Amino acid sequence: MAREICVLGAGVVGLSSALSILNTIPTARVTITAEKFSPDTTSDLAGAIIRPAHMTQTDPVVRLKFRDWHLVTIDHLRKLLKAGRGSECGLQMLGGMDLYTQPIETLPNGGSILDYMTDYTVHKRLTPEELRDITPSTDVVDGVYSLTVLVNTTVYLAWLSKQIMATGRASMVKKRIVNLGELAGKYDVVVNCTGLGARELVGDLNVRPIRGQLVIVKAPQIKYYTYLQSAGSSWPTYILPRMNDVVVGGSYEPDEYNTDPIPELRKSILDKACQLVPNLRGAEVIGDAVGLRPGRTGGPRLETEILPVFGRSLKLVHNYGSGGFGFTLHWGCAQQTAVQVHQLLNESKL
Repeated sequence: MAREICVLGAGVVGLSSALSILNTIPTARVTITAEKFSPDTTSDLAGAIIRPAHMTQTDPVVRLKFRDWHLVTIDHLRKLLKAGRGSECGLQMLGGMDLYTQPIETLPNGGSILDYMTDYTVHKRLTPEELRDITPSTDVVDGVYSLTVLVNTTVYLAWLSKQIMATGRASMVKKRIVNLGELAGKYDVVVNCTGLGARELVGDLNVRPIRGQLVIVKAPQIKYYTYLQSAGSSWPTYILPRMNDVVVGGSYEPDEYNTDPIPELRKSILDKACQLVPNLRGAEVIGDAVGLRPGRTGGPRLETEILPVFGRSLKLVHNYGSGGFGFTLHWGCAQQTAVQVHQLLNESKL
């Protein structure tokens, strides 16, 4: 007997959750319901370099979860690349530098930063001589070289959608759900991947927008990614060369809802990036990208809930609140979501 699953949200978290469910549960039929689909989602606007998000976390429990989700994700993406599917999926291996304005050991999570290098195929602590060759910035005093995965977001989201529809057990509905009661009695399990929308949909006041602005430039001379984490700064300066353009960022603005590009911020972003990588100067600006990351105090919510709705029990799996780490964590979170959906379906048989 087919089991009806509804996934709310069509960003990278929603689509990967839907695909994981279809791959894990042969009897599942999945309806993806969302107000927006690619290329109009927040996920489409992400820089989407796969980085070890756990090193940013101070809570040891959250840090361990982040590391596990990240490792599952990067392993999944590497397998796609190894299978020769990089172009199809919008994936590329990319080498680059993570730079710091103070010795790594003095950073709050310095130990985690050094540990994360073991999660990568290639990693190396940079020498002072190498740092001087990389950037003229005298503020940079430490750094590491890593080889990781960069995601072309819109291509990857299209690939996920194609894989989902190829199962023959999925459909997509463009609709905004304002009350979970609309779904009661229609589905065996509902998976909530609404990101920022969870604040209103389920009343989670821990969810908050974190505005991010990027600049897209044409700079084929840039071959490596560069990340600079400055002391006292909440968000790094970064340059990410993709297949056809270069993403330059960024900003981190909690509780800001404005999605219009701010010209002054664009100038500031480019100025900082050019100081770090002078070879970027004079690059043609193609456009701006502004998105509202789904931040959440306490980290992502990934758990089950049985919600009484109009005399019925609505079985939920929540998977939202990954902030700026949606792509870094998506497949690990999706795999766990599929396991939780399977558990709820098994419980309903008892």
